[in-house]
Amino acid sequence: PETGRVRIDDYAVAHDCGNVVNPMLVEGQIMGGAVQGIGGILCEAITYDTAGQLLSGSLMDYALPRADEVPAMRIAHQHSPSPLNPLGVKGVGEGGAVAPPAAIANAVCDALAPYGVEINRTPIKPEALVAAIAAGRVQAKPGRQQAPPPGSRGATPKVVVTPPSPRPTAPPSPCPPPEAPGRSPPHDRHVPSP
Repeated sequence: PETGRVRIDDYAVAHDCGNVVNPMLVEGQIMGGAVQGIGGILCEAITYDTAGQLLSGSLMDYALPRADEVPAMRIAHQHSPSPLNPLGVKGVGEGGAVAPPAAIANAVCDALAPYGVEINRTPIKPEALVAAIAAGRVQAKPGRQQAPPPGSRGATPKVVVTPPSPRPTAPPSPCPPPEAPGRSPPHDRHVPSP
């Protein structure tokens, strides 16, 4: 609770892609999708400033999960062959990215239930969790007790993790600004003359 950092200790995936033709490729697809979902809930965010300038346009600013942040995964293969093709195969990989946001948000809510923390926005940033935990500790309304320490029983105020919404701005235009009259547009490459 002091750092707000979410650590995933265990991760299990059950999936059904029909007949597994190449188990190593299937598991790679599932793990890759799960890592994409983990990144979506814990760190990835597209941010703009108040003028609409993209602030997360490079990998220096747009966080992705690192290998040391990805948990070991247990994968359970369900085998129900598809009747729609001769191999009995189905799609694989897409489902891995869908489940992590809901599963991880619910796990964080369960872990921080003594503080009344509710997750309703992604990504779950450490600074937002620290603020919500602090608010849960000190939140005292008439007829309500402070949030008890983790693991104890008692009153649990509800604290919603909702970072302030930025002012709505238009995203930056993909088109370059119009050129001034009488000037030729700049060239980013050499174009030989005929």
